[in-house]
Amino acid sequence: MKVLGNLYSRIYRRVREEFFPPVHPFDQTYGVDTSGRLNLRRLAIQSSNRKYGRDYQGVEPGRFSDALADVRANFADFTFIDLGAGKGRALIMAEKLGFRRLIGVEFSSRLAETARTNLGKLGLTNIEVVTEDAAEFPFPDEPLVVFMFNSFGPEVLKRVLENLHRRTNTGYFVYVNPLHNSTLRADRFLSPVANTRFHSVWTLKPVPHAQDLAPQLEVNA
Repeated sequence: MKVLGNLYSRIYRRVREEFFPPVHPFDQTYGVDTSGRLNLRRLAIQSSNRKYGRDYQGVEPGRFSDALADVRANFADFTFIDLGAGKGRALIMAEKLGFRRLIGVEFSSRLAETARTNLGKLGLTNIEVVTEDAAEFPFPDEPLVVFMFNSFGPEVLKRVLENLHRRTNTGYFVYVNPLHNSTLRADRFLSPVANTRFHSVWTLKPVPHAQDLAPQLEVNA
């Protein structure tokens, strides 16, 4: 009976989170909609990488703040990129840190549109949300802080790193809920800055001849 009770409890919590989510304090403060948890199967995502994605859930503000605190940089010199931007909670928090510009990458058109609506409510015009698969996103060649809240598995993460290494600029990779840290540790162009139970932060080493690296990455993929 205890096992059955636990099962019913998990089902109840999941249904509540997805269909009747309590309003998160973040949303109460800013008047936006980033609450709840959504199964990707309900979002009509066309990408073949959907099977590697994680359900939508906004990053907790405390976890976000702790992770960004380990980035030792002047954010005004950097572009912030959120991979798996969801409804835009991380973008809203990052905007307050003074980044030069901000980009959200989200492969669900429904979530991306919700993020744009949220940003519009707050009058944030220096943030762009693109509807695109993170595995296909071409990173701008400028100083970056790339953020990820465990949006996908190692299959997509490896392709993201390959695309990052086609750049020549330095930057940071910030990973909250770092379930696939082993993929980052195996990458020779990343160096650890911080590694805790809840997040890891890495520096992106510059690749002097990114155009020469691309064929090598395709062969090793």
